[in-house]
Amino acid sequence: MTLKECENRNQAVLRNAISWAKGEDCLPLTQLDVCIVAECLDLNLPQCFYHFVESDNVNDVRATGAHKTIFKVLDKIKDKLLLKYV
Repeated sequence: MTLKECENRNQAVLRNAISWAKGEDCLPLTQLDVCIVAECLDLNLPQCFYHFVESDNVNDVRATGAHKTIFKVLDKIKDKLLLKYV
């Protein structure tokens, strides 16, 4: 993947995450998507985030454990996305 392709992918992930934060129709956020968005927002993900599978909206998370922590982190991501990009 070239640098330009990587930047395009990251921008598409960010646009999708903004739609997710607004509660609009979007693709589910995967673990990679959350990592990219967290990097753009200068957030550190806790180690237990490997339990995260995907999220269709801010109130729907599929994970194998650590649900409380994952919801807290996703709330921080949602708040920062809405504050920074909306």
